[in-house]
Amino acid sequence: MIRQMTHSNRNDFIKSNEGFMVSGRIIPKYENGNWTYTEELFAESYFKQYEHDEMNISYLEETEQHYWNKPLSGPSRTTLRG
Repeated sequence: MIRQMTHSNRNDFIKSNEGFMVSGRIIPKYENGNWTYTEELFAESYFKQYEHDEMNISYLEETEQHYWNKPLSGPSRTTLRG
């Protein structure tokens, strides 16, 4: 399940400088006051690791920009910024 990051669940955010495998992408869409998304799987997965950055909490609970978090089983999670 993908969920929007809010002030109440922002501690679920895992630092973006932890490496992870990318197997696809999520394409969010905001239309008529509702958020939806489409998942696209890549033909080949690849490893990604970002440089350290701080979470900009001004994104939280805005309609134009959001943080998205997709918890996976185990310790790994995927955090998306859109």
